Amino acid sequence: LLIDCAFCAASGMIAFGAVIGKTTPTQLLWLLVLQVPLYALNQHLVIKSFKALDFGGTLVIHLFGAYYGLAASLVLSARQPMHGLEHPKNGASYINDVC
Repeated sequence: LLIDCAFCAASGMIAFGAVIGKTTPTQLLWLLVLQVPLYALNQHLVIKSFKALDFGGTLVIHLFGAYYGLAASLVLSARQPMHGLEHPKNGASYINDVC
């Protein structure tokens, strides 16, 4: 059980990478609260229902974290025109390119 909790936390860190800079701390808290039961459901589906061999949890952790983060990012930026693609911080800048 403790290992499954660590895997869920790792999945949350992967999802955090997709929404970093777009969310407030309160939104992050709600995203992680919603992620825990969804992760448990996903893990049950992949391992018990589909009977997928997932050595070390890589399939469950990385795929769920990535897709959950991308879906959360899409939902959080849905109110912005073109999902925030025109925002000035979504492009390259001289300072970032030099570093």
